[in-house]
Amino acid sequence: MTAFTTQVCRVYIKTPPRDVWDAITRPEWTERYGGERVEFDLRPGGRYRALTGALLKARSAEIGLEVPDVMADGEVVESDPPRRRR
Repeated sequence: MTAFTTQVCRVYIKTPPRDVWDAITRPEWTERYGGERVEFDLRPGGRYRALTGALLKARSAEIGLEVPDVMADGEVVESDPPRRRR
């Protein structure tokens, strides 16, 4: 029998929801703060790709690891941008 553990983490960020959305979905933000470029087509069925940056490739090569150009890719199932609620 295999046991699974689920861990749930909550992060509270003192900023408007739109700023958090932008930080996650805008390439210039993900490059600046995450170091890697992320591309989204935020429509259902759209494509998602997380690209590998030069720094990660160089650091990985230093320890003998080869890193692909695309770290993760997938399909957007649902996208719900923040909106003003009353």
